[in-house]
Amino acid sequence: MTIYPRGNFWYFEATVGNRRVKKSTGVSIKKSKKTAMARALELLEEVKSPPKGITLKEAFDKTYELKWRHNKDSETPVGRGRVIMEILGENTLLESLTKDHVLNLQQELFDRGITEATVNRYMATLSVVYTTLEVPRLFRIPKFRESEGRIRYLSEEEERQLLALVEQPYADFFACLLDTGMRFSELNNLMTRDVLFDLREIHLWENKGDLPRTIPMTTRVYQKLSERQKVATDGQLWGLNYDACHWQFFKAKRAMKLEHDKDFTIHALRHTCASRLVQRGVDLYVVQRILGHSSIQVTEKYAHLNTETLRGAIGVLEKKN
Repeated sequence: MTIYPRGNFWYFEATVGNRRVKKSTGVSIKKSKKTAMARALELLEEVKSPPKGITLKEAFDKTYELKWRHNKDSETPVGRGRVIMEILGENTLLESLTKDHVLNLQQELFDRGITEATVNRYMATLSVVYTTLEVPRLFRIPKFRESEGRIRYLSEEEERQLLALVEQPYADFFACLLDTGMRFSELNNLMTRDVLFDLREIHLWENKGDLPRTIPMTTRVYQKLSERQKVATDGQLWGLNYDACHWQFFKAKRAMKLEHDKDFTIHALRHTCASRLVQRGVDLYVVQRILGHSSIQVTEKYAHLNTETLRGAIGVLEKKN
């Protein structure tokens, strides 16, 4: 077995039968190699003897310990896991799941107003559980074709209603999402050390795209984060419960009579920020840097919203030689 550092953790590599196994030990490189070796041996035994008869609750808890707890966004798969267990039953055995169970799960998610793209994310979460625990499954998890769809962003009136309907501190949290375009996990995990109040800047070092970026603060964001700084726990500005946030958003959505609008989600707040920037003439490359998109192609889906540029282009045709 080989133990080696990678990023912030010790990893190990070993051969089990005819298979080469590479895994994170979950042990920080700040700890000794001996500690990492001991953990690697424990993990290797689990690989050799995968769990039998494990319930969904045990499976999701185990997957969290082995994989998700080390992710930059651990809240999202954990939240999806809770929903899956709510629908299928937390005491249901993972090995007993059939394709019919999964199809029923998908239908229930659709009935709750969840989009095909998001249903795919739930299916991916379930698939990760099987893969991480190395539990074989005898069926293929269906995946839906994802269309680009419309970009759902909030009007100023929808924003006013949303922020008026949700309780604090969720209203302030949603306002900051609207003005920064940050992902849910980026804002929720934000630390006081990442906010330079004197410069009115937010510095994100770890994020989905592994692209450190700086986001200037609007006056509203500056005021909200200044208030949060006074009640921050261990330097964390928010640390809100994932399910509570989504429940607050859903209650407001229902009060606004938008419960059947599948695209009206918390992620639409990020779309709103990007859309407003583009509509007000901000260059796409600048929008890419603020949003932290991995490529300009991702940002280009907002390009059609800059109608002034489009009108200017067509205006060229009115000119005579």
